Amino acid sequence: MKETELRVGNLIIINEEVDMITGIWHEIRSHGVSNIFIQAKNDLDYPIKDIKPVLLTKEWLLKFGFRGEDRYFLSPNGYVLMLQKNGVIKFNGLIFNESKRILYVHQLQNLYFAVTQKELTIKN
Repeated sequence: MKETELRVGNLIIINEEVDMITGIWHEIRSHGVSNIFIQAKNDLDYPIKDIKPVLLTKEWLLKFGFRGEDRYFLSPNGYVLMLQKNGVIKFNGLIFNESKRILYVHQLQNLYFAVTQKELTIKN
């Protein structure tokens, strides 16, 4: 995973468990090498190489409050999301009409935030 595609609040896998990013920081050494670390909700830091993405599934969409079935879902605030077989998600709203290849939960979280300016969180 690349640091540039991660944000605080993204869900990721650490040690085979889903966790949330609470911080991203760099360790810069005197000879110019930079190591990137992810801080998780458990307050521990992990090298970015130990982080894995969470595969986006229909179950995750339901956890986030999307309603629907098969390939068509409605977000909590009315955006339509259409799943396609090749990992492309069409996320259409009044001001956004773009197709992107979305395979992981953090990618959907970032797209959702870019469009709505609201965090995509697990609903109770």
